[in-house]
Amino acid sequence: MIDLNDFPLPIYNGDIEDAGVPAKVREMQAIFDQHDSFLIATPEYNGAVPALVKNTLDWMSRSLENGDSGITLFKGKVVGIISASPGALGGLRALLALRDQLAKLSLWVAPTQFALGQAHEAFDDNNQLKNDEHGKRIQAVIEDIAAF
Repeated sequence: MIDLNDFPLPIYNGDIEDAGVPAKVREMQAIFDQHDSFLIATPEYNGAVPALVKNTLDWMSRSLENGDSGITLFKGKVVGIISASPGALGGLRALLALRDQLAKLSLWVAPTQFALGQAHEAFDDNNQLKNDEHGKRIQAVIEDIAAF
């Protein structure tokens, strides 16, 4: 599991890239290169994908150390997407935008998705989902990825 907090990245800027791609980008690119599928879990901020997720994808798509396009890290691979929000829609608007962005990066986006509404009330004191149906819906996304 990748926690973006473990990969602090500057806001993407071509001048920074020209000066040298940050080491954390290279580290994350190497991790992505080793996998055939991904599951992205994102919150929704103000009806959109958080800047942190967008920025990470922007950096990941940069040229690799060997000069190949960063898009090769994604091409022909599958991604499942889930979201959470304290609002009733559960991050559905973020999923719509993220789906388009991931498809532009040449990923196959699994058709089964899950948006967890009222997320601030969905977990117990042990950070476990209170509603078993939510867990089943997340599992359905994972099964869609595996079926690919």
